[in-house]
Amino acid sequence: MDDLEAEIVASSARTAVSTPTSSDKAETPLPKLETGAQVTQAYNRALTDYRAGRYEDAKKGFQKILEYPPPHPLKDNAQYWLAECYYTEGKYDEALAEFLRVERYFPKSDKVFYAELKIAYTYHKLGQIETSRQKILQVAKRWSGEQYREEIRLAKQKLLTSSPD
Repeated sequence: MDDLEAEIVASSARTAVSTPTSSDKAETPLPKLETGAQVTQAYNRALTDYRAGRYEDAKKGFQKILEYPPPHPLKDNAQYWLAECYYTEGKYDEALAEFLRVERYFPKSDKVFYAELKIAYTYHKLGQIETSRQKILQVAKRWSGEQYREEIRLAKQKLLTSSPD
C-alpha cells in the first residue's frame, strides 16, 4: 500500500468508534448480535482484527454486523471496512463489489467519499485504467469541498499519471 492509500485508510479510520490496538486479540467467537451495544462491540473487535492483519476474522465480524437486521449507525463503517479487508488482501474484484455497496446501500454515509476514492484505486489495480481515471474525475467533481481537496489531488496525481502497480 502506498502512502496515499495508507492516508485514505487512516482518514477513514478517524470516524471509527474506538481506536483499538493491534495487541488486542480475538480469542472468543463473536456473540450473537441481539442489541445495538453488541453490534458496537463486534465492530470494535472486527476493526481490531483488521488493524492486526487478521483479515479473515475481520471479514467475519464485519459481515455479521451487516447481517444484523435493524438499522445501526455502524453498518456503513462495517461495509467500508469489509471492502478494505479484501483490498488489503489484494482481492480487488471482491473489494470493488464491497466498495460499490457502500455507495449503493449507504449513500449518505461519511464513508462514501473514501469508498469512491478506493473504487478508483481498485479499478486501477484491476488494470481498468480508463475507468479508474473517469472515476477519480467524478469524485473530484462530486466532492469539491476543501476537506477533500488534498486527497483528491494526490489520487489524481497517482491515477491520472501512472500505470497499475
